[in-house]
Amino acid sequence: MSPSYKNFQTNERKYAKSDDVFKRPKTRAKERDYALDRIENIIDWATYYRRNVHRFVQHYFGISLYPYQIFWLHTMSQRDSYVAICSRAVGKKYVHLQTR
Repeated sequence: MSPSYKNFQTNERKYAKSDDVFKRPKTRAKERDYALDRIENIIDWATYYRRNVHRFVQHYFGISLYPYQIFWLHTMSQRDSYVAICSRAVGKKYVHLQTR
């Protein structure tokens, strides 16, 4: 075999039928399949976090929430309007500033 462009082979083609599993090329998924899987995963995660806003806050922002805050977030995500009647030390000032 003379070294020329006509006789050129990549290692993938050269070892395609090899008995040695370490030399044999790995099977690869197509990029299109990865893109479709990624889109499906994004849709699944978006749906999950839209239905569980409190989990998004906990996972993405790393904020630990009290049970009443989880209830607030869930109710706010389900309704168009929300009124919170709060006692002292609940952080009303912070909630008021964030909603402006």
